[in-house]
Amino acid sequence: MISEKPMNIAFLSTYPPRECGLATFTQDLVTHLSKIELMSRSKIIAVSNRNLRYDDKVIMELTQNDVRSYRQTASKLNDSKIELLVIEHEYGIYGGEYGEDLLDLVNDLKIPFVTTLHTVLPEPNEKQRHILNVLGQKGKKIITMAKNTVDLLKNVYGIDESKIKVINHGVPYLPMKSRDSLKEESGFNDRTIISTFGLLGPGKGLEYGIEAIAKVAKSHKDVLYLILGQTHPAIQKESGETYRESLEAMVSELGIEDNVTFVNKYLTQEEIIRYLNLSDIYMTPYLSKDQAVSGTLAYAVGYGRVIVSTPYSYAKEMLSEGRGLLAEFKDSQSIANCIEYVLDNPKVKEQMERKTSETGKTMMWDQVAEQYKDLFFNVVKQYGRIPVSTIKKSTNSFTLKTDHIIHMTDDTGMLQHSVYGVPNLSKGYTSDDNARALIVAIGMYDQYRVKKYEKLIYKYVSFLSYAQNPNGTFRNFMGYNREFLEEEGSEDCFGRCLWALGYTFVNSATPQNVKKAVWKLIEKALPNCQKLISPRAKAYAIIGLGYLDGENAKGYISKLATSLAEQYDHYKEGAWHWFEASMTYGNAVLPWAMFIAGQVTNKDQFQQIGFESLHFLENKTFHKEGYFKPIGCNGWLEKGKEAAKFDEQPVEACETTFAFLEAYKVSGEKKLLDRAKACFSWYYGKNSKNISLIDRETGGIYDGIEQDGLNLNQGAESVVSFWMAYLAVKKIVK
Repeated sequence: MISEKPMNIAFLSTYPPRECGLATFTQDLVTHLSKIELMSRSKIIAVSNRNLRYDDKVIMELTQNDVRSYRQTASKLNDSKIELLVIEHEYGIYGGEYGEDLLDLVNDLKIPFVTTLHTVLPEPNEKQRHILNVLGQKGKKIITMAKNTVDLLKNVYGIDESKIKVINHGVPYLPMKSRDSLKEESGFNDRTIISTFGLLGPGKGLEYGIEAIAKVAKSHKDVLYLILGQTHPAIQKESGETYRESLEAMVSELGIEDNVTFVNKYLTQEEIIRYLNLSDIYMTPYLSKDQAVSGTLAYAVGYGRVIVSTPYSYAKEMLSEGRGLLAEFKDSQSIANCIEYVLDNPKVKEQMERKTSETGKTMMWDQVAEQYKDLFFNVVKQYGRIPVSTIKKSTNSFTLKTDHIIHMTDDTGMLQHSVYGVPNLSKGYTSDDNARALIVAIGMYDQYRVKKYEKLIYKYVSFLSYAQNPNGTFRNFMGYNREFLEEEGSEDCFGRCLWALGYTFVNSATPQNVKKAVWKLIEKALPNCQKLISPRAKAYAIIGLGYLDGENAKGYISKLATSLAEQYDHYKEGAWHWFEASMTYGNAVLPWAMFIAGQVTNKDQFQQIGFESLHFLENKTFHKEGYFKPIGCNGWLEKGKEAAKFDEQPVEACETTFAFLEAYKVSGEKKLLDRAKACFSWYYGKNSKNISLIDRETGGIYDGIEQDGLNLNQGAESVVSFWMAYLAVKKIVK
């Protein structure tokens, strides 16, 4: 299988109903990733410190303070189908000193992992530094949520910059009413709302925020400061509600009970966003200058609030370029001055909100999740343990890539040739290649439902539509200037186009509007079937018509197959069971077409010719050691002579794979399926040179096997031939 299928990814993190910011973050991320087809299988390994009832996303639990649980979890992951582990990291949520027990899991882990950092300390102690260093060394990527931490990770923690990726903290989107409407519903008419939300604790500096409100309230009596959230569970366990009670006492002493309201509860996401939307100013008077990330500040930016904050690291980054105001640490007067400036300058406030909103739009979870998806996809593609061969497991397995298909396709269609792996624009395009590329795009989209393959479908159908003449035939060769070089292409080109169009029309993955367009092309092409002379054109046409229902298609198939049968009888002589006096290119499509014709018309004669001719082809193209060796195009095979040994072409492995698969469908004989597998294995190195034709870097396919080795160019015919065969084998061989 290839890495465009949904990935099996697990997140190691706290998770709701555990109440902490990391749990909410992970739930949000997984929820939005689940909307992306590639990420729909994402699961959770919950870090637990007590018995909780989780949803079905949680597949394992790691006991936070049980050191044995870390190695046990690693062992379970190694034996599972999980392809990538994502570690959400905070020092305080893992067992041992500064969470060092996590390293036991990491050291035993045999699958790739990446780490998302929620805290990056600028002056860590030796153990804290060591933990992040190990995560950076052993992991494939380190994700940080602030640009200001990149230099810290490089210079303080010794992490390779190439492993560091910056992705903003995500913000959920919920549509809300206007600020005035929300205020009215909440009973805050005619009030200026300033808010702070999050789990309460001494490091939040809320005492300075309260003192600042007391100063502001003297000139702005309508101000109301909402302190939203319950006390942090760890602090509550250690010292109860001492901190909150001290804040409430301060409010009373300052005589501003009408200007400060505590909402003592763990807020739902909807409640947080509602409060943010009715706020005029969001305030974070935090005490630590080193706070690298703040989820609460990210939410406030996401919803375009004017922010007044102390200049901790994350705030300085997020509030640059006029997106808010920075006050001094532990200085209530400085905070009050910032608030008053905003309230006294409504136009400045409006400008700040607009600038913050522009940044906030880029932080919505749908966009952030796409960035995570791309990163995870690339890591799995490069390091994941996805087996390439659909035939059997191999120690030489590697991750297949479809990059070269994309490289070879521009706005017009698929280009014909390449110089090594680089598209050769001077050679232009062909309808042949775009027809086969259409089959690949449909097959890919059918299997993986990835948007980029749907886009390719439209490109290739558009190319064929442009290539079709008014009389229903197709032009083939097109220059890079988008001008066709001929008035009409070969009959073989016509047959290949009809094959692709028939396959596209019946496939359930094809968009309905594309089907309608394709049917018009088919209708226009059909009358030309009765004029075909080339045996391979007839065969390709039969293959395409075989997808269609109706007496019209059946009639054409019967006539075409009858003419092939007559040709076969004419050239068949003694041990020579073939349709011509020589065997050249595309040989396998002839027996393949006869199998289809036999099934459509129920004529045993066609099936018999199919089996006879395929057996003859088998004897000419399989080495005594069992590997597939197509007839070389440098001389072909003339009756009574030896077959040319080279050049061996990728398209022959593809079409012979199809022929044996069709024979297997008709007869059910396992030997025929084994032959199909052997033909497909030619690409992987089971060939006359024992060498793979797959470019591991791009997924391109080399243009053939020559006397001296590989033809290192990677043209369109080669890559589409491989992927057509791959998708066909994958449907039958699990």
